[in-house]
Amino acid sequence: MNNTVFIHKILPLCFFLLFPLCSLFGNTEKECDRLIEQGINAAQKEDYVKSLEFLNEAKIIAENSNLHKQHFWTLTNIGINYAEMLDYSEALDNFLEAYKIALKHLDARNEMSILNNIAGLYLLDKKYDKADEYFKKVYDYAKETKDSLLIGGCAMNIALTGNYINNVKQAEEYLVIASEMLKNQPKELIQAKTFRISTLILKGDYEQAEKLSLELMPMLEDIELRNLKISVLIQIIKINNKKKNYKKALEYCRMALNSDANIENKAEIYALMSNLFQANGQYDKALAYKDSIMTAIDSLNIIKDGKHFENSRIKFELLKNEKELSDSQSKLKTERIIFVSVIIIAVIITLILIWAFRNKSVKNKQRQKIVELELEQEKNKKILLEKQLQEQETLALLEQERLTNEQERLMREIESKNRELTAKALFLSNRNELIENIVNSLSDSHEVSNNKKLLDNIQQLKNQLKENTELDSFISHFEQINQNFIAALREKHSNLTANEVRFLSCIYINLNTKEISSLLNITPEYCKKKKQQIAQKMGLTSTSLLYSYISKL
Repeated sequence: MNNTVFIHKILPLCFFLLFPLCSLFGNTEKECDRLIEQGINAAQKEDYVKSLEFLNEAKIIAENSNLHKQHFWTLTNIGINYAEMLDYSEALDNFLEAYKIALKHLDARNEMSILNNIAGLYLLDKKYDKADEYFKKVYDYAKETKDSLLIGGCAMNIALTGNYINNVKQAEEYLVIASEMLKNQPKELIQAKTFRISTLILKGDYEQAEKLSLELMPMLEDIELRNLKISVLIQIIKINNKKKNYKKALEYCRMALNSDANIENKAEIYALMSNLFQANGQYDKALAYKDSIMTAIDSLNIIKDGKHFENSRIKFELLKNEKELSDSQSKLKTERIIFVSVIIIAVIITLILIWAFRNKSVKNKQRQKIVELELEQEKNKKILLEKQLQEQETLALLEQERLTNEQERLMREIESKNRELTAKALFLSNRNELIENIVNSLSDSHEVSNNKKLLDNIQQLKNQLKENTELDSFISHFEQINQNFIAALREKHSNLTANEVRFLSCIYINLNTKEISSLLNITPEYCKKKKQQIAQKMGLTSTSLLYSYISKL
């Protein structure tokens, strides 16, 4: 069975199933997350050198900034990269460091993700019982999460170890679970089917195994499924070997070698080819492929560095045992604290009950007296509050009435003064009109034009019309009486000039065009034009709306 299928599929699958979507806080954390993402993308493209560059940079940031979650995932992905490159001892070192961070700073989900990856390394080291034990621990945790993708991936891991230890029942049982959980995950479902091929071979059902293998082959052309394709090709070779169809088996061997197989795959394929040539009587070729096997195995042993891996594995076992002992001691300590606390509380409650029983009658009498006094006080307070409330209501009504009367009085005064102002304005208007008529009449007379004294007097009358100090006095009095109107007008239409406000004041006291023109010493035509200009400036469609509009301000 091909170990490499596990590395390329199970470890990355576990990583993506258990990687949580974390919020990004601050530029440092965002930068760290960005580097991790770039490292994952590079690893998916099998550019492991570039991936490790990104991840190591992220690791430094995470360590310096105490970003425990990011530190955990950089170590996890660095371990996955080394596992992909068949450097299992280095992979385990990084997984152990990530496991320490998970125990100290993170939650059970992160701890289980590392246990899953370490179980994968045990599988590669042919420690199948250990791998099976840890995969089942992760599976038990996955069931609690109700995450179908996670449960399906963990079930596939257990099915795989079942195939390795020739436990057909276990493999079939967990493949059924995986197929159900992953029915909406096409790629993962294909992987489960490839595991099914191994199970069928273990059962001796070669026809069904070959049929399923050939069905899967067209689905495995994706570069991401390359190792699954090689695994299926090796299964087909084994099936044809069992069926003694050596020629066909050799064809699939060459096809597998041309599919960019790694060292472990090549060693297994060379071994299969050597056996096939030997069974076919071609001993020289069988010996040649024996040499190829030895070369591949030597290269693989150098990379694996078995002694270092074994030491790292022992470190992990010690760390795990230490955690279990710590958990046990912590649990025992907690139980003792709870037990002592319960005894102390029971003693205190007993003493309180005895004391309460002996003082019950005295306290009841005191309490009854206190309650009676409190009720009497509450009753007196209620009566007092009711009186105060009535007084406040009466005062409020009186104040409201006073304010209403005061407002009515002020309105009457304003109306009275506005009537006086209107009368004065009409007087001024009529006087100005009379003076203007006299001036116009005298100006048209031929005799007057030759009388210098009369001309001087006419000029004085004209100057009187221009200066019109009484008009200024009228406007000043109007503004004093109608301060609210002037303030409201200027607040709502701040773009009005002083002359335009003066003009609107005349309209406010209901003077007509002729009266306004006489009062302000302007022509009626200019007065009409001025009305139109002011109405447009105030956003009114007609001059007829001016009076009704300003009278409501």
